[in-house]
Amino acid sequence: MTHWYVKDLSKLTKVSVQTLHYYDKLNLLKPSLRLDNGYRLYSEADLLKLQQILALKFFGFELSQIKALLASSVDVVEHFTVQSQFLQKKATALIEASNTLQSIISDCGVDKSIPWKTVIKLIEVYQMTQQNPLQNFRLDKYFGLFEGYAETLRGNCSDFRQIDQY
Repeated sequence: MTHWYVKDLSKLTKVSVQTLHYYDKLNLLKPSLRLDNGYRLYSEADLLKLQQILALKFFGFELSQIKALLASSVDVVEHFTVQSQFLQKKATALIEASNTLQSIISDCGVDKSIPWKTVIKLIEVYQMTQQNPLQNFRLDKYFGLFEGYAETLRGNCSDFRQIDQY
């Protein structure tokens, strides 16, 4: 099994050493090994967990939400399935936005005026691409989360508020 020092993992993943240390401090991503000299060693399993953290951050989750999600026992393939579905929906929305823009460009007359209904359609398309991932997926289905988790996701858990300030 491959192991990386924090600096090597940082270079490999383009995640700063400071961020990796912060994730360690939050118990979000603990290194598999800590040497006697204090050096952190990350394993392939840690790399997979880091990928999950980065993906969930990309999808708009806060660190407290990510911590709660990863605390549940989750199959990596399920994580990848959800990530793939999210990206497919996002790609579809972006293609629709691009098509709408192309339509506007081709419909523009010599006077370059754009009908207001077309502008509204474009705004709607952009809003669809920025929807919260929680609105697109029943994540509790994939993550087997307990009932009280929804409250944590809404940021009502004071223990997590400090984490999200990072």
